[in-house]
Amino acid sequence: AKAPDVQENLGPEGSKASEKDMTDTSHGMPHVVYVLVDDMGWNDIGYQSTDLQGMSPHIDDIASKGIKLTSFYAQHLCTPSRAALLTGKLGLRTGLMHDEVIAPMSPWGLSLDYKLLPQYLQGMGYKTHIVGKWHLGHYMYDFYPTKRGFDTFYGYVTDQEHYY
Repeated sequence: AKAPDVQENLGPEGSKASEKDMTDTSHGMPHVVYVLVDDMGWNDIGYQSTDLQGMSPHIDDIASKGIKLTSFYAQHLCTPSRAALLTGKLGLRTGLMHDEVIAPMSPWGLSLDYKLLPQYLQGMGYKTHIVGKWHLGHYMYDFYPTKRGFDTFYGYVTDQEHYY
């Protein structure tokens, strides 16, 4: 199957997701917003820093009303960090722990043997959405986020996006 244009808000089988689908809270379950940011230090955001208070008001507001996870192991590259977040396993277990980044032509990705966090959340009745960098494999359509438990994806699948 032809891969979709990854810059669109696509749902399963390439269908457009409606705004209602993304904002519906009638299910009574709490919203889960998980933010993974690359190349950011501990005090590089307002709610963590006395020097930057007020610089990230929306994130600060979300953090003040939610649960902040403050005990974790960060990987030295973004791909192992993403794999760890979505599988609950360290890079050593997922096979994505070396300095070999998944390049645009790499014929591999995060193993399809792993059930990912969004797949578990879907099983609980959640709508799942991802925005930003995927970078867990893209040479086969089965590696795409909308095949790995996300209802919609808006972003890019490789390691970087050009601004021109």
